[in-house]
Amino acid sequence: RNLPGKRVISGKSNLYITDLLFSVVQMNFGTGKNAKLSDRQVAGKTGTTQDYRDAWFVGFTPDFITGVWVGNDNNSPMKRVTGGDIPAIIWREYMSKVDPNPVNKKFSFDLLDIESIPDENLPWLSEE
Repeated sequence: RNLPGKRVISGKSNLYITDLLFSVVQMNFGTGKNAKLSDRQVAGKTGTTQDYRDAWFVGFTPDFITGVWVGNDNNSPMKRVTGGDIPAIIWREYMSKVDPNPVNKKFSFDLLDIESIPDENLPWLSEE
C-alpha cells in the first residue's frame, strides 16, 4: 500500500540502490544469497562486526522490510557467524511465513525516472 509522503531521493537513485541491494541476495556470489526467496524478489544488506560480536541481515521485498540481528547478550564473540549466514536464513524463514502469498513479486519504479538507463544494467527489471 502506498502511503503519502515526501520523496527524499530521486527515482533513479532509488533504482540504483535497490539494484545494488538486489545483487547482494540474487547473485550466487552475494553475501545475502541465503535470504533468497523463490517466489518474489528480495534485496538486502548483510553486516558483521569485528570479532563476530554482531551479525545482521536487513532485507526487503516489494511489500515488506524486516531486519534480523543475532549476537550474545554479554557482548562475547560468536563462532564466526556472519550476516549472510544465520541472520539471512532466519530472515528468509520469517518472510516466507509472514507473507506466504505475496501480492507484489517484483520491484516497480516510475519509468519516467529511469528511461535513460540501459536494460542490460538492470537485469531484475526484465519481463522474463
